[in-house]
Amino acid sequence: MTARWLTLLLCLAGALTHAQDGGVTPAPTTVAVDFTQLPPATWTELEVLTLEKKVLVRLVQDGFAVMAKDAGAMVRLTVSRRENTLVLGASTCAREQTTDVPLGAAPLGELHLEVAQRLAALARRCAPPPDEPRPPTSGDAPAPAAPPPSKGLRLGGSMGFFFRAGGTDPVLRAAVRYGRTLGVEVTAGLVLSGVTEVTVFEVPVLVALSLHLDLGKGFALEAALAAGVFVHTFLLADPARTDRAGVRVDVMASLPVTLSFSPLSWGGIGLRVAPSLVSGVHPRGGWTRGLASVEACGLAFLKF
Repeated sequence: MTARWLTLLLCLAGALTHAQDGGVTPAPTTVAVDFTQLPPATWTELEVLTLEKKVLVRLVQDGFAVMAKDAGAMVRLTVSRRENTLVLGASTCAREQTTDVPLGAAPLGELHLEVAQRLAALARRCAPPPDEPRPPTSGDAPAPAAPPPSKGLRLGGSMGFFFRAGGTDPVLRAAVRYGRTLGVEVTAGLVLSGVTEVTVFEVPVLVALSLHLDLGKGFALEAALAAGVFVHTFLLADPARTDRAGVRVDVMASLPVTLSFSPLSWGGIGLRVAPSLVSGVHPRGGWTRGLASVEACGLAFLKF
């Protein structure tokens, strides 16, 4: 068995000795020791493999849990060389300390003992409190921050077509919805219509109770029950008519269904289909609209 494997077994055995009868001690401070900054000639001159073993055993004896240098230990110990001096360092997220050990005529055994003692002392001085974060590593990337929860407010606009018995008209609509799964939506639209003899503007204003269902991957389905008023205004082309212009107000009920796609947390797009019934028809000047109609449009919205 190689010296390195023996060292790892000693570290594991030392860590297990910290469990107390009848209870469990707090998690020990984790440390990692890095000798890779030493030049190759120093490894042979100072017998660094033996030194590494003695340092690890001393750290375990002092109650530290030894980890690999890239495993995100709380304290990172380093050993480097500057001319005839070994530079020992200890660092955490919040602090860093160093100390020097001169290389003289002392036997290697005494040098190894002094380096092990000083590294253990550095680890004790730099050991972070339990609530201090450990240093990030490539294998322990911080989780992305969760987006703030939506307040359930949505502002949208749509553009499409209004299909009636007498033809097809363009329609514009604005909407405000509040609520997540179950919400209340208020919409107002403008339908531009008419023929040669008459120009017609119609304004549907509806309040809806809607149910929002997430389908996954940004898709959602929404169904609503809406009711409100349908304002019908007209202007006849014949200037001699005494009833050339007028306004009529009807009751409107609708069942809009919306399929939306929201890849971003702040907005999305969708398609909306809304069959409707209106209480009045008001045919005049060659223009007509039945009681039933269907609206189909594309929409875009912002979420807050």
